Amino acid sequence: MNNETNHEDLIKAAMGSYGLKQEVARLHKENMKVVEGASSPVIRMMRPMMRIAASLLILIIAGSVYFYFNSTSEQLFDDAFISYSPVTTRGENADRSIDSRTTLFNRAYEYLQKQELDSSIAILQRIRNDAGAGSIAENADYYLALAYLRNHQAAKALTIFKKIAGDVDHPYYKEVSSWLLWKVRFLAWKQE
Repeated sequence: MNNETNHEDLIKAAMGSYGLKQEVARLHKENMKVVEGASSPVIRMMRPMMRIAASLLILIIAGSVYFYFNSTSEQLFDDAFISYSPVTTRGENADRSIDSRTTLFNRAYEYLQKQELDSSIAILQRIRNDAGAGSIAENADYYLALAYLRNHQAAKALTIFKKIAGDVDHPYYKEVSSWLLWKVRFLAWKQE
């Protein structure tokens, strides 16, 4: 008889446990229906915005990857290059120091066009360091940055382009856009 009582107690315990499991499963199912069906208006409104943000992020990443693999110093040089007409000074009243600086600049410009970059860079640096160079030095700024760019020295070009972009009175201020700065900065990062 003792054995039968133990057996009955085990059956009652198993039935109680099974009933408890069924009750927990039923409550869980009801709660899941409530959670799934009751999304707040804020959540419903945020979903499309999150999709748009994710799409924009993917476009930015794709554009950056494309630019990274397709940008070159030569391409940026070609985009930023502005043709320059050599200036000559004539007459008895022409200042010889200005004339020599102009001649130097014209020579540096010719070297830049012939892709003799080391010669062009040396002359343009000399003009920039000349205290009395005036507007020729401002021209030298821009073309020195271009020479650095073509010579695969984007970090040096970026420094000069930033200087030009920070000076609204510089004659090449409008040529150095924030987009150009971004592209040169990106190229400098790529070249590191």
